[in-house]
Amino acid sequence: MIRKDRQVTNPKEMRAFLDACDVVRVAMCDGEFPYIVPLSFGWDWEGEFPRIYVHGAPSGYKVELLKANPHVCVEFDRFIRYDQIKHGITARYQSLIGRGIAYELNEPEEKSKALRRLCEHCGYKLFDPADCGSLAHTKTWRIDVSELSAKQNLRKLS
Repeated sequence: MIRKDRQVTNPKEMRAFLDACDVVRVAMCDGEFPYIVPLSFGWDWEGEFPRIYVHGAPSGYKVELLKANPHVCVEFDRFIRYDQIKHGITARYQSLIGRGIAYELNEPEEKSKALRRLCEHCGYKLFDPADCGSLAHTKTWRIDVSELSAKQNLRKLS
């Protein structure tokens, strides 16, 4: 990272940042080009890195790619605003990029936990995914993040 003054290394700050984000972008490999998709997500933190939970339809391109190669890159960001400064214009933002492996969750208890985290993150703390009729028809993944880098430019926000 070139701008070390913008680097975020405090896990507590990273957790707060994940709470503030609405979307994760998951990049997958399709052989020749990367494929990226924005998804709703839930998360918890195990040890040094977060685990990200995502879901989707039971079939499709994303499912094919994850089955062929579960190595992914995840990206979270929050654009806040542009500010004019002495030497130009700068963006006020936060961003977090990580790499990890996506594991399909097949057991009902695992899927329910993942979807519970997702619902909680989206503001539905009382919704119980175990009662959801579409649980059996929903693919669910846990992404175990193993590398993480975060940065922000929040100076002089008012």
